[in-house]
Amino acid sequence: MTLSLRRRVALLFLPPAAFLFGIGLAGVGLLDNLGRRADDIIRENVVSLRAMFALQRSLADMERIAISAARERDPLHPDVSRGFRAAAARAREACAAEVANVTVPGER
Repeated sequence: MTLSLRRRVALLFLPPAAFLFGIGLAGVGLLDNLGRRADDIIRENVVSLRAMFALQRSLADMERIAISAARERDPLHPDVSRGFRAAAARAREACAAEVANVTVPGER
């Protein structure tokens, strides 16, 4: 069976068209994967920001308590000790939240 010139030309364009279609599908898949990864990274960055703001707030509270205790010359007052321990506990919680926040498995 002999093919007409029109069919031969059509068959000539079939492999490059299939190649371009495959490249397009691969590109769409890669862009989708990149979008999902970017969402994960942004979500975990928000968790990190919240933890760091909580840590900053706790450290500011600890500093404020220490300065007020130094001004009043009564660092052993129960309110000072209790407030400082509470702020230190909040700081530890914020640090634990940041340490537990992992974007990529195996990340340290």
